[in-house]
Amino acid sequence: VLIFRLGDPNTDVVGLLTLLGAAGFNGLVSASIALILQFIFAQVLGITTILQLLELSRPDHPLLQLILRNAPGTYQHSLQIANLAEQAAELIGADATLVRVGALYHDAGKARQPHYFIENQVPGSHNPHEDLDPYESAQVIIQHVPDGLELADKHRLPGRIKDFIAEHHGNLITM
Repeated sequence: VLIFRLGDPNTDVVGLLTLLGAAGFNGLVSASIALILQFIFAQVLGITTILQLLELSRPDHPLLQLILRNAPGTYQHSLQIANLAEQAAELIGADATLVRVGALYHDAGKARQPHYFIENQVPGSHNPHEDLDPYESAQVIIQHVPDGLELADKHRLPGRIKDFIAEHHGNLITM
């Protein structure tokens, strides 16, 4: 508007201000529609966007808060893993934001039974695994993956983050 109309002798101030207002309004409406469509298409097509990842990385996300309250040692462990994994992803050219967020949530299932995991046990306290049969003990540890996927579904995490939860111990049968 400014380039084409400012130097035009037939344009008055009111006309110029009207055109500038219309251009600004159209810009805001176009950006709003683009963001709404991006959100809708990302949900429908199962695409994980950078905006979703940034929202999930906020410390006040309900699932991160659940992990922090129920399993503070796991939360601290996940932060350390996220920092290391992000740096490694940057070095190899991977999506560092996706890796960081996936690492934040990878052990979410430990929030269901935190006392069975060493990072949440008070030093010198009784380890509940000592009272369990080895197969029961292994099953409790393995269960944190399905529990994490359940929590991810409840909190509507994207599929790519659920992949971190499901595969962080590999994808073979645990014995």
